Amino acid sequence: MRLAVCALSAILLSGCSWIGGGFGSGQGQGFNGPSAQYNKAAGRYIGGQSAGRVDPCAIFSPQQPIPYGCDPADVTLATSGGFPQKPDFSNNYGAPTGGYGSHADVAYKQAAFHEPKGERRKPRWRGSFGLGFEKTVTGNLFDVAQDGALIPSTSYNPQDFNEGFVSGDQASGSVAISTFTANDQFNNFPVGDTLDTGIFVDNRFESLSSPDIAFGDVHSTPLYLKAGGEFILSPKATIFGNVGYTYSEGNSVQGTTIDATLYRQVETQSYIEDPANPGAFIANGAPTIQTSFIPNQQIATFEYDFSNSQRIDLEAGARYYFDPIVKDQGYKTFTPFVSAAAGASYYNAVDVNVTQEQTFY
Repeated sequence: MRLAVCALSAILLSGCSWIGGGFGSGQGQGFNGPSAQYNKAAGRYIGGQSAGRVDPCAIFSPQQPIPYGCDPADVTLATSGGFPQKPDFSNNYGAPTGGYGSHADVAYKQAAFHEPKGERRKPRWRGSFGLGFEKTVTGNLFDVAQDGALIPSTSYNPQDFNEGFVSGDQASGSVAISTFTANDQFNNFPVGDTLDTGIFVDNRFESLSSPDIAFGDVHSTPLYLKAGGEFILSPKATIFGNVGYTYSEGNSVQGTTIDATLYRQVETQSYIEDPANPGAFIANGAPTIQTSFIPNQQIATFEYDFSNSQRIDLEAGARYYFDPIVKDQGYKTFTPFVSAAAGASYYNAVDVNVTQEQTFY
C-alpha cells in the first residue's frame, strides 16, 4: 500500500473506531508486538515480531513517522498481527454500518448525497385578517326628486304657516287686520287671480331645490373588519371563505329648500256709530286693502337625519392556478389563475328623520 492510502487510513483512525485501528485485545485491533528498531549498519530490524526481517522502510502504525532515509513512496505498512492494510467497506456508500458505523453511515449519506431527512409538511390552511376603511368616490343614495316620502313638493303648503294680528277697534272708528303669508310671485299667478285673493291660494311658492344625496353625504367613512380562510386542496387548487363587518355613523344632510315671495296684506275697515242703535257700530263703506311683498325669500328647509349603517358580508369560492408564466430563480413570480365566488351582504334598516325649519312670515 502506498503512503497516500496510509495517510487516509491514519485520518480515519484518529476520528472513528470503526476502522479497526483502535487499541485493545481482539483480532485485528492493533499491533501488539514488541517494538522493533532498525539497525542501519546491519541492514535489518532488531527485536519484536519483525526481528530478522530486512525491510528498512516498513512501519507498524499509521501514526509512526517515515523512517529516516526512506522515500515516502517506498514506505509500506507492516500488517503482521494487527492493522488490516485494506479495510472492508462492505456497503455501497463506502462507509461501515455496524456499531459506531450506523450513525456515520447516515451522516455520510446526507453529506455526500444530500439525502433529505424527510419532506417538510406544507400547511393546508392559511388565513387573512383586515382592518380598514372604505370611501365612496361617487354615486347617489337616492334621487330626492323621485322620492315623495322625503320631498314635500306635493304636501307642503305655505298657507299652513300664515300669521296675522288685529289693531284698533270699532269704537275708535277703524279696525286693521294684518295678514302675513307666502306664495308665488304675482306675475306668475294664473289668469283671473288678483293680488288680493291670489296670495292665499294653497300649495304655491316660487321654487323648490332638492339636490341628490350621495352615499358619502349620508354616512361617515365606513370602517370594516374582515377575516378569511383558504384551504389548499392541491398545489393548483384552493377553496376559500371570507366574512366581513362594516360600520358607519349616520349624518345630517340638508335636503329640500323652498323659496317664495313674502306678502303682507293690511285690510282696514272704518266704523261709525249706528244712528238707530246708539252704542253700536256699523261699517262705514268698503274696506281698503294694501299689499306689500318681499320676493325670493327662503321660507323652509328640510334636514334629513340618517341612522347608523351596518353591513355583514359573506363570501365563498374556489381558485385554480395555472403554470407560472414567468419564473425567476425557481420562484413563481407571475402565475395566472381563475376564480369563482358567490356571496351576500346584509344591511340593517336605515331610518330617516325629516326635520323642517320654517320661517316666521
